[in-house]
Amino acid sequence: MRKRRGALRAFNESICVDCINPRPYVALFLAGGHGALWDFPKSESLRGILERAAADGKPLGAVSHGPAGLLGVRVEGTPPVAGGA
Repeated sequence: MRKRRGALRAFNESICVDCINPRPYVALFLAGGHGALWDFPKSESLRGILERAAADGKPLGAVSHGPAGLLGVRVEGTPPVAGGA
């Protein structure tokens, strides 16, 4: 029961994506999961955060379904992963 209360507290205190200021972060990482696959590409707020971070030269990382959040992200018209191996 103790772990459940901690998980519920963390869930209830999570920050909405519209409230995130990416400036103080040195990198951004997108975790995976099926929700990420459907929610990340549709989020204009997340796209804006990722574009600002990429334009500032901050590393972007993703795992599993997380890369779906990079769909539509552009920096000066180019995807941040363009030219990768």
